[in-house]
Order: sequence, then structure tokens, then C-alpha cells
Amino acid sequence: MRAITDPTVASLIRATFRRYSSKTAIKTETGDEISFSQLQDRVRRLVNVLTDGHGLKLGDRVAVLADNRAEYIELDYACALAGLVKVPLYMRNAAREHLHFVVDSDAIALVAEPHTLGPLLDAMDGDWGPLDGRVLSLDEPPADVPGVESYESLVAAASPRETVIEVGPEDYYQIRYTSGTTGQPKGAATDHRGMLAATLGNVTFHSLECAVGPDDVVGHVMPFSHASAFNLAGHSWMGTTHLPIARWDPDRYMRHVQDDGVSISMMAPTMIAMMVNESETVGTVDTSNLRTISYGGAPIAESVLEGALASFGSIFTQGYGSTETPSMVVYLEKRDHVLGSERLQSCGLPCSWADVDVFRPDATVCDPGEIGEIWTRSPSALREYVNNPEATAAATEHGWYHSGDMALRDDEGYFFLKDRKNDMIISGGFNIYPAEVENALMSHPAVIECAVVPTPDDQWGEVVSAVVRFRPGMQASAEDLEAHCTQSIGSYKRPRRIVFADEPLPKSAVDKMLRRIAREQYFPTDDEA
Repeated sequence: MRAITDPTVASLIRATFRRYSSKTAIKTETGDEISFSQLQDRVRRLVNVLTDGHGLKLGDRVAVLADNRAEYIELDYACALAGLVKVPLYMRNAAREHLHFVVDSDAIALVAEPHTLGPLLDAMDGDWGPLDGRVLSLDEPPADVPGVESYESLVAAASPRETVIEVGPEDYYQIRYTSGTTGQPKGAATDHRGMLAATLGNVTFHSLECAVGPDDVVGHVMPFSHASAFNLAGHSWMGTTHLPIARWDPDRYMRHVQDDGVSISMMAPTMIAMMVNESETVGTVDTSNLRTISYGGAPIAESVLEGALASFGSIFTQGYGSTETPSMVVYLEKRDHVLGSERLQSCGLPCSWADVDVFRPDATVCDPGEIGEIWTRSPSALREYVNNPEATAAATEHGWYHSGDMALRDDEGYFFLKDRKNDMIISGGFNIYPAEVENALMSHPAVIECAVVPTPDDQWGEVVSAVVRFRPGMQASAEDLEAHCTQSIGSYKRPRRIVFADEPLPKSAVDKMLRRIAREQYFPTDDEA
């Protein structure tokens, strides 16, 4: 029998509730404040809703489809305490993508925003299947969608007693979906030991140059379904207040900084660019509380960083990681964010809780200055890709996680990303794989072949671009193709730039599409033109 004192996210949350009471745990955008004792009460009720009320047991999977909101934090903590495996679904994906994640993860419960339930039920042909009887709506359930219960009504009516469930370090904490070079999404499973390392690692990272504590307010603008959730349990342990922000708007964010004392945020570089280039309130509101913005997920232009440093001062840190690690394994500190320094092109130094190096294909370590693939190993690394042993074996060969990112390490140990081995596109902090978009384009009756590539963009870092060749005698406009894509993939994945080819696209001797040559041919940069 395992001791419940073994280190887990669950034990960290219980310790946090013992440590704080009247301190504010969550602020909402409407001005409400939830204390740690109130949060504990609601989390205990939710554990009882999910276990006693709906029969969920240790290891069962709960899909969550929601914006950033207080209830997401409740769900995160309740699932951890009950030993339930959270399956984050991405709000910007299409219903058919949500369905794949639900089926592949073996989820048997769903908590979702009400407006998402109708499209998902339609994608399931009108039958909730394994979710039946365990579908909860975060707001008033839609009248035209059957089989849905009210989350709030269930929590309010539930018992507030503490239900202690034995959760061990190797029990799964979450299954979060990524993609592969084939475009087939993969569910990366992280256990409690891994998430404990990730969330405590994040708060350590944010404390390197200024300690995180009870006076801090974390403004969550990145989705909880992505990296922002890694800043929940660890930061709560330090007594911080969480402010979930559902929709990104730079001026709205600036008002939260001034009025709610936001001091820490994680952002995609495109968000920083919007603050610098589009915000009407930068320079007019008090931002003295804001002392740490960590960014990652995409390159940041030096011109953007120059404007950001001028507007906010030296408050920026960078983190490099992935869904599989999860969270960052390499970081660039504030002191390295110096204009004109070569280190601005670096993603930084390895975190203390992770081994990171650059390897040759023969599994030998590259010399400084030599480009190879980033491999990493740490307590936070994925346990497996669920239902995909082949992908798991390939990604974890030799006992290291193989990132697919190509980089070099300099003489001082700083890492410099050079390319992505797997052709992944990063747009606005979101990972997009060309094969997913190519599959959507190829389903259009007029398209005979296509190649999807990244092209640089000042706002988004990279955008999805496509070269398309039509079948003889058939045509379609770029607008028609974009609209067609959004029927099967999320709108953020649709191609933003489309050019049309009259000749067959470049291929290898074995008829494999040569995306890089297609990009150079149809979307040349200044160096290639």
C-alpha cells in the first residue's frame, strides 16, 4: 500500500491548503476574490461530485474544454487530488479534433463551456457514448443539448467533506495532445512526479532573480490547456494569487496589471508584439507591479524585444521546452536580455532539474558549435504516448527524449535553436504540423497536391503558408480553401498565405514532398530571392 505522503501534485495541493486560509487564491475578471479556504471547499466538493456522484476512480480520464477561468483551477486541483487524469482540449480546435482526443485518451467524463457541447455532440453523431451521464457544463447547460448537467449546481449541492484518495508519483496526472510529423496527434502522458517537477521548476525559474511570494499575482493569458497550467500548483504553494484571463487583449491586460496588481505572466512572443505595437494604454497605466514576463514557444524579433524593454524594463525571461518535457528545460534569464548581445538569439542554459544536450544521429554528443538534435531527460519527461508504443520508443530511445529540434551549444553552454527536424510550424505560440493542414487542403476536390511551410511574420513569428496545385480544369480561390480547411482543423491552423503552382511541386526520388525546396521556390526570403 502506497503512503499518501509520497510527493505528488496532490500532496503539494494539500500542503498548500494547510499553509494558507484567508489569503486570496484566485481573482476573477469580474472582481470576485476566492480565498484558499473557499477554494479548498469547492475543490473538495468537486472531488465528491466526480467520485461519489459520477463513479470516477483513480486513473479515469476527464476531458476539459474550457477558457481560462476559476473553475479550470478547481478542476486541475480536484483531478490531482482524486487521481483523475486531466485531458486538456484546445478551445481553438475543431469538434472533430476534440472527438479524436476524447476517444484516443479513453476519456469517460467531460467538463466544457456550454457553446462547445452542441458541435461536439454533432461530431459524435448525437450520442455521448462513453461520456454519457458524465457531461458537465461550466455555465447554464444549453437547452438544445441533451444529457448535460450543471457544474455549478452539482458543486453547490455536494458534500464538503474531504475524501482522501491514495495517489502515487507514478500515477498519471494528465494526457496532453501534441502532433507528429505525420500530423497524427499523440497524447503525451505525464505522471504526478513529472508534473510536480514541472510546476515547482516553473516557480523556481520565476524566482531566479526576484523571489515569488504571496504578494504576487499571476496573470494567466496563455491557455490553461497549454503551458499556463504549469504555473498553478507550484505558484499556489508560494501563496500567489491567480487571475485567469479568458481572452487576450493587450489593453485589457494592461488594466489588470494596474488594477489587480498582476506581477507575473507567461506569454507567446506575439502577445508581447501586440503590447508593444498595438496597445493604446502602454505608457499611460501604472505597470510598476509587473516584474516578470516569461515567453517561449516561438522566436521573438529583436525589434519587438527592443520596444518591450523600452516600455517595461528588464522583466523578460525566456523558456524552451515542449509538451513532452513538459514545460521548460532551458531558460534565458533577465540578465541575458541585453540588446545587441548574441545571447538574445539563444534560448539559454539548461534548468537544474533537467539534463539537456545536443546529439548526433549516432547518439554521440556534439561538440560546441556543432548542430545536432536537442535531447533531454528529467523527472518531468513524458511517460509515454498513450496507445502509441512505436512513437514512444522512437521519442525515448537511449533513455532520452528526442525533441526533433536542431540546435547548437556554445562554449559557455548556451543553446541556440537552428531548425526543426520535424518541420513543425510555431505560430503565435501554437504548434502546427504541415501534414495536418495538407490533409485538410487535399480533401478539397480541386486540389491535386500541396505543400505547407512556415513563413516569417512580424506579428505571429511564423504563419502557415501553402503552395497548391489544382486538378486540370478545376480552380478555387484562396478564401474558398481557407474556409474549407476550417471544417476539419482549428481556424488557427488554416493557411494565411496561399500561392498557386502550375507545375508539379518538388519531390525526392521516392516521391516525398520536399517542403523546404517548395518554400525556397515559392516563398523566398531576402537571402534566397
